[in-house]
Amino acid sequence: LQGDVVFSTDLYAPETIENMLSVFNNVLERCLQEPTMAITSLPLSTDADHVKLDQMGLIQIEETAYPRDSSIVDVFRHQVSAYPSRIAVKDSLEEMTYAQLDEASDAIAKWLHKRSFAPESLVGVFANRCCQTIVTLLGILKAGLTYLPFDIKIPTKRIEAILSSLPGRKIIFLGADVQLPDMTLNQVEFVRISKALGEQVDELADGQLSCRGPATTVEPSATSLAYVMFT
Repeated sequence: LQGDVVFSTDLYAPETIENMLSVFNNVLERCLQEPTMAITSLPLSTDADHVKLDQMGLIQIEETAYPRDSSIVDVFRHQVSAYPSRIAVKDSLEEMTYAQLDEASDAIAKWLHKRSFAPESLVGVFANRCCQTIVTLLGILKAGLTYLPFDIKIPTKRIEAILSSLPGRKIIFLGADVQLPDMTLNQVEFVRISKALGEQVDELADGQLSCRGPATTVEPSATSLAYVMFT
């Protein structure tokens, strides 16, 4: 069996394609070994892969019970109440406790609430993996909106295509170390995460905002749309 794989190097690394081919070849080999096995039952990994995953602790995963009618925000707030001073998230530059993460994400939620978006509207985030990204994700959910992540490595044309397919006005949060995409689209506003947080701090200093508490009366539920990913 011979063939070629044509792929965009802007979207995929060669290693990713090699892994896909490895899985494909493994499935074909198992089909030949056990031709009566249903396709849905075929394993996608080899025995060697299984051993590696087991060594990483990814095979036997301990399940934790939680109220099934709780939203992501509810579960997070429970952790804030239980462990306010514990480190919740950290990156190469900073770390945040649960209490700090809660307060900062409240600020993002209040900033969004003032824009009067309809519930479950998509809010984009174009940022690296860092504390600010987690702050923004939680703020979006607290505002009753939906998280729309963008990979910072995808081409501008792809971002334009995604945003053009969405109705109404859009907000895209930008991380501190990413460049503003070179595009011009109607009803799209790019805002630095730090700028949105700074505006809330200024209003707090002026006495216009309370520091803590829910940002909106539109509380997300367990069945609220949490995120959308374009693949």
